[in-house]
Amino acid sequence: MEVRFLVRRNDTGAYAVYDSLAGTWCTPGRTGRESEAQLAADLNQLAGRVGNRLGAVRIPPEPIPVEKVTWVPAGTIDVWIRDVLPSDRAAGQQWLARLTNEHGHSEWVRGKDLRPDS
Repeated sequence: MEVRFLVRRNDTGAYAVYDSLAGTWCTPGRTGRESEAQLAADLNQLAGRVGNRLGAVRIPPEPIPVEKVTWVPAGTIDVWIRDVLPSDRAAGQQWLARLTNEHGHSEWVRGKDLRPDS
C-alpha cells in the first residue's frame, strides 16, 4: 500500500512531513520525529477515507487555541487541510482543522465550527 504523507529529513536536517502526491513539504519540521510521524499517520488515515480530494495542507506558525461550537475551550489547532466532506458535497470544499485537546486526543473539526479562544 502506497502512502501519501511520509516523514523525512528536510533540507535543514529536521524531520518533516512530505506530501508525495504534491511533491512538497507540508510542515516546517519544528516538532520532532514523533509528532511529525503522528501528523503523517493522521493525514494518511484521512486521505485513505477521502482519496485524492484531500487538498491543501496548511501549518500555522504556532498552535492556535480555539473554542468549538459550544464556545468553550476545546484545544489547539496545529494543522489545517482542505477537503470535501461527503455530507457537505453541495457546499463544495471546506477547511478542516486537526484539534488536539489538553489530554492529547486529536480529532478533525470543520473550520466553521471553531473560533479563536477568548
